[in-house]
Amino acid sequence: MKLTTTDLELFRAKMGMQDWLVDRVIDEAKIPANYTGTIIVAFFLTPKVYLRTKERYLQAKVLYAANEKYKDFFGYAVPEDDKIYVQDEKELQYIMQCFSNVIAISNPPYGSEGGPCIATTKSTNPKAKMVTLMPISCYKTAKVQWTDGREYPLYQFIDTIKVVGGDGFGAVITENNCITTLKDEPDPSKTYLEYVLLTVDQRYRAVYDWNIANANGIVMKPVSNKSASEFNIDTDFIETARCCSLKSGAGFGKGGFGYMWNVSKVLSKDIIKQLGVISFPTKKAKDNFAAAWYAAGKKGAGLLSKLLLGVRCAGISAEYYYGFPQINWDTVSDNQKDLWDAGDYDTAILTEMGFKWNGDTIVKAD
Repeated sequence: MKLTTTDLELFRAKMGMQDWLVDRVIDEAKIPANYTGTIIVAFFLTPKVYLRTKERYLQAKVLYAANEKYKDFFGYAVPEDDKIYVQDEKELQYIMQCFSNVIAISNPPYGSEGGPCIATTKSTNPKAKMVTLMPISCYKTAKVQWTDGREYPLYQFIDTIKVVGGDGFGAVITENNCITTLKDEPDPSKTYLEYVLLTVDQRYRAVYDWNIANANGIVMKPVSNKSASEFNIDTDFIETARCCSLKSGAGFGKGGFGYMWNVSKVLSKDIIKQLGVISFPTKKAKDNFAAAWYAAGKKGAGLLSKLLLGVRCAGISAEYYYGFPQINWDTVSDNQKDLWDAGDYDTAILTEMGFKWNGDTIVKAD
C-alpha cells in the first residue's frame, strides 16, 4: 500500500482532540437536530470538530474558520467551499457581520490573542450563540464594545462554565481549559474571581474561600533568570514556577534545587529560568513552611501540593495566592505543637484553619 498525502492529511484530521472532548464541546452548543442556519467552527488546530459537526447536523451550513498561517497544514479534509481563513480581528469582524443566524464553536489561540477573538465576535454579532474552549484566564483582560456604547470585560458575558482540563488533547495545552457559553447581555455585577473559583478543584473550595477572606500576604511571585544567591536564604522560599502544574515540573521532591536551598541551606549558583518566590517575615516562618512543603516528598501527595494543584494553573502567579494557606506560619508550630512535633503538618495546618479531611474533601471541622 502506498501512503499518499491525502491519507496522511486524513490521519491528521482524526488526531489532536479526543472524541469525548470533541462531542462535549459540540454538545454544549445545544444545537437542534434540524438546525438549518450557519455553524462556524473556528480556530481549532485540527478540523476534527468541523468534521464531527458536519456529521451531526446535516441540514446546517458548517464552515471551518482558521488563521491563514495554518492554511497549508490544517486545511486538509475540508471542502474548499467550507473554508474561511482570516489574518486578524478585522477580518473576523467582517465575516461575523455576514451571518444573522450563526452558532460559533471556537478554540481560539490562547494568551493575549484568545480573548480578543471572542470579544470581537461578540461585539460584531451580539445575538450569536457562542461556545468557547479556552482557559478562564483568557477572559480576564479582553473587552467587549457593547451596543450601549460601553466596554465590558468578556467574563461578564459568561453564562455556563465547565472545566475539562488538558487531557482531551493530543498534547498538553493547559490545566484549566474550560467550555463556556456566553449570554446575550453582560452582567456587570460579576467579578473575575467568581468565575475563577468555579474552575478550581471543588474538593478544596472551603480552603480557597478561607484564604481569600483571611489573606495575609503569603504570595508566590514568579521570577525569571535568577540565581538563588540573589535571595535571602533565611526568609525567601524558592521553587520552580511549575510547582503548580499537573503536567510538568516538580517542586516537592527532596533533592531538587529548591529543597537544597530551603531545607539543606545549600547555596545554588545556577541561573534558574522560572522561579516562584515567597518572602516570609521571619526565618521560623519560612522553615515551618518548608517543613510542611517537602514532608510528603513528591508532588500531589501532601496538603500544600494538593491545594496548589487544585488551583489548576500552568505557571505560578501572584493572583493564585489563595492556593497557599494564609495562616501565621511563624506561630502554627507552637499553636499546634503536638501535631507539629509529630510531623503531622497537614493536620496541624488544617486544624489551624478550622478544617479537616472528610475522605478526599476538606470540610469545616466540628
